[in-house]
Amino acid sequence: SKATVSVLNCRSGGGGRMMRATAVLARHVPLTVPSPLLPADQSLIKHLEKSKPAQVSTLSNGFRVATKETGGQTSTIGIWIDAGSRFETWENNGVAHYLEHMTFKGTTKRTKQDIDTYFEFSGGHLNAYTTREQTVYFVQVFNRNIPDALDRLTDILRRPRLYEADVESERHTILTEKEDVETNVDEVMMDHVHLTCFPNDGLGMTILGLVDNIQRNIGVPMIKEYIRQHYTAKRMVMVGCGGVNHDHLTALAEKFWGDLPSYPHKPEVGAKFHGGECVVEYDLASPNLSIAWGICGQSSHDMLLAQVLQFYFGSWDRHMEDLNRSCAPPPPHARPPPAQHTKPKQTTAEA
Repeated sequence: SKATVSVLNCRSGGGGRMMRATAVLARHVPLTVPSPLLPADQSLIKHLEKSKPAQVSTLSNGFRVATKETGGQTSTIGIWIDAGSRFETWENNGVAHYLEHMTFKGTTKRTKQDIDTYFEFSGGHLNAYTTREQTVYFVQVFNRNIPDALDRLTDILRRPRLYEADVESERHTILTEKEDVETNVDEVMMDHVHLTCFPNDGLGMTILGLVDNIQRNIGVPMIKEYIRQHYTAKRMVMVGCGGVNHDHLTALAEKFWGDLPSYPHKPEVGAKFHGGECVVEYDLASPNLSIAWGICGQSSHDMLLAQVLQFYFGSWDRHMEDLNRSCAPPPPHARPPPAQHTKPKQTTAEA
């Protein structure tokens, strides 16, 4: 299958020379490469054998609870939702991220100030993030505050107030966030990679969404419909680690989430990988290159091996090396052009 090459190219006036990338053929390389364990690896294995295994329970509606007890006076507990931007369409691209913003505006029984004040004065922390694959909401609290914190976390997810005025006021905030993201070379590079690899699928869309959708298309009815379709019990996992007790957390999950509907079912979304190339020019001191190729899926037995391979290949950071001393920093005004997402022509859906 063809690989995808994405280049954010420097202009000739930016101190570098012109580059051009061409798609190349990538042969399948087996990920199972036998190698003897080193002494350090054996020590790691012994350490892992002594650690407590994770515990997983499933409620009657399909909602799952997973815990890893590591001790301590604090715990981190989150709700992982199997819904991100890849489940969107061109018409509502950006709604998953927009919803994340709206949940922090208050609920039908608590104001934003009530929620903020609780976490501030209890020494806790509440946060969330959206990716292409999932949306995550989590809290970090003292163990004694777990029930109250989960009560509020559940409240913002199941009973967000969703006022039209809040939706309108948030448009400028999200557009500003989008502008900030588009100054980050790594973020823009990955947007171009996804758009080139998956031009006809949800994986090719940006997480923050199309500008038109943010400015005018996303509204309360669209957000409510997204919640109805995707925020269902079978697509949620409550994960806790730290000084959390599994039975206690399962009982709280039953109390707060036991009545959550299990339907509708998760939609089948395709992901057809395409090889190709994308070259974009802008003012920067040096070119940036990314090469991507299709590998095994998330449910494959090879996925853990692929993640280990990714760690070895992708953990190097030039900012941690002395080599970056010879690299001139980009000018403050430099901004790589964002990936231009447009609705593709209608094609036959490919799984």
